[in-house]
Amino acid sequence: MKTIGSILFIMMSIILMCSCEKEKEKEIAQGEGKEKEIAQGNVKTTSYFDYDDFITEGLVAYYPFNGNANDSSGNGLDGIANNLSYSSDRFDQPERACHFNGINSYIKIDNSELLNGNKYTICFWYSEDLTDPLQQSIISKSDTARLGFTLGMSKRDYSSQLYFAIKYKPGIELLTILGLTKWNGGGERKFEFAAVAFSETEYIDYFGGGKASYNSLVFNSNKYDLYIGKSENGRYKNFKGEIDDLLIYNRILTHEEIEKLYKWNKK
Repeated sequence: MKTIGSILFIMMSIILMCSCEKEKEKEIAQGEGKEKEIAQGNVKTTSYFDYDDFITEGLVAYYPFNGNANDSSGNGLDGIANNLSYSSDRFDQPERACHFNGINSYIKIDNSELLNGNKYTICFWYSEDLTDPLQQSIISKSDTARLGFTLGMSKRDYSSQLYFAIKYKPGIELLTILGLTKWNGGGERKFEFAAVAFSETEYIDYFGGGKASYNSLVFNSNKYDLYIGKSENGRYKNFKGEIDDLLIYNRILTHEEIEKLYKWNKK
């Protein structure tokens, strides 16, 4: 009986070893296949960190919205989510974009010295709901008296237009219309890329081609909390739509760098 038991044990061990080896070979083959597909451009990656040309210099915060509002830059600027849900992103991958309901959805990022410099570049992908024609806030670092800045959106029946508003002292407010106008006559869900930069002396709308120079305006050195999807400024309603891959830099990116971010995973 002991001999039969020993033989059975040896046979089971051999079968288990073969099974493990096959599983290992399968995993290796799958990994090699995936690497090959990525190299050929057949697989969409899910984070800018998977992108060889991802720009990390000056990166203050990065929100990929992969099922949460956490900051993936390593700086710990995690967002506090309020009534958010998550939907498929621009690559149709589930729960990889943040959905805002236009009523009480928003993300709050507590004020940090990392967000209080005098230079900013903000990039993000967005898909808005055009059923609501109200002015909406996408990103804002402003108070109730409108001091600070807001990147907002104005809507009409079948189009939307982004704009940038900054109030740097009481009674003086700058409003700049971005060149990016989105037309949507059929209600198709589509993500667009937006990128703006501003500092004490300049403002750049990368995709609208607009650029302006100013004299000694401290645009964004304030102590207000940063909001995504809403503004403390009562002029704006909450954003209704989706945002994917929000990037915030503490420097002015070049047009070439913006093009790299824009072209990530684009066929």
